[in-house]
Amino acid sequence: MQASDISFVQTQITRIGTALFFCDHDSRLNFPAYIITALKTDDSGEIWFFISRAGENPAMQHAPFGAYLEFYRKGYPFFMRIGGLATVENAAGRIHDLMGKSFRVPEEVLDDVLLVKVKMASVDFKELNPEKEPLLLQVSQWWKQLRAWLGHWRQHPTPAV
Repeated sequence: MQASDISFVQTQITRIGTALFFCDHDSRLNFPAYIITALKTDDSGEIWFFISRAGENPAMQHAPFGAYLEFYRKGYPFFMRIGGLATVENAAGRIHDLMGKSFRVPEEVLDDVLLVKVKMASVDFKELNPEKEPLLLQVSQWWKQLRAWLGHWRQHPTPAV
């Protein structure tokens, strides 16, 4: 990925902030989907976030696995699906790099979460069409206009010639 592409993706991730995270269907790992908040998207195309340790699979910490992130939020005119390899990292060792040296995270909190990074391999960005009014609403508005016109016509009939 080129730097301009990564910059564009970073901006969109920052705008939305949250995503669905789940394993690739072909992955040997089986754990639930998570709603995540992106902590950081770095210039090398890695997205960092926490997930709950509750769904931890011991195999997660040994090898990269295929994963997807789906970024969408109501009111935003786009959807983004990012695929790549995910790895579980040592949260205690990387937290200062991600959050800054002045940010202190209690050990109890780190014991309950896993730090995950996804290296972007593919990005599908789709602009969404503005929502169209439902057909029933359009028909209802048309019907009201017709009734108003007919009511006006009855009150002011045209003189017969």
